[in-house]
Amino acid sequence: MARFFYFGILALCYCSTNCAILSVEDQLQQLRENIIQIKEVWAEKENRLETKVTQLDAKVTRLEAIVNIQESLFKNSLLGNEIEKQTISIKPSLSADRFHFENNLLAGMNTIFRTCDESRAADPSLTSGMYWIDPDGQGIGDNPIYVYCNMTTGTTSILHDNELKTDVGHCANPGCYSKAINYNATIRQMAALAELSAECYQSIRVS
Repeated sequence: MARFFYFGILALCYCSTNCAILSVEDQLQQLRENIIQIKEVWAEKENRLETKVTQLDAKVTRLEAIVNIQESLFKNSLLGNEIEKQTISIKPSLSADRFHFENNLLAGMNTIFRTCDESRAADPSLTSGMYWIDPDGQGIGDNPIYVYCNMTTGTTSILHDNELKTDVGHCANPGCYSKAINYNATIRQMAALAELSAECYQSIRVS
């Protein structure tokens, strides 16, 4: 009788130990599955970030080309002469500009103001020069635009591709000559800037 009683105790202990082992194995399996899911999520986020960086590199390349064109145009224009009088460098440091642009797109750490006047109000120590602004709002609508800010008056100048002198030939009658002007901004951004401004104007000099 005593032997049978001991056997029952041993069988009970064995069952309890075996059940505990199965429970630990289930927990380990769940932990493995969780680790796999976490790795998949991080891999997806890494792919998204690589895609954004690739797109950013393409945008920076286009911006560098635009700055080079603007440098050539400004040297032969009245606006370029005015900038030279104020000892402003037409071409900014591309490396510093790229760092600033990447921070705005990827990290969102810096603020891009809607107008030059807002930039001047936020930091009165800023000097006149080329700046990024986003008239239709940061993070929404069209991409920011690269403009010339006169920090003395707070005015914003949108650049275009017709800074050089143009010979129109013998043109004395109204409508005898026309030429397209391409601005370095979208229609949406220019309309948003006009709404934020007290006045807007375009000057054309004929001689």
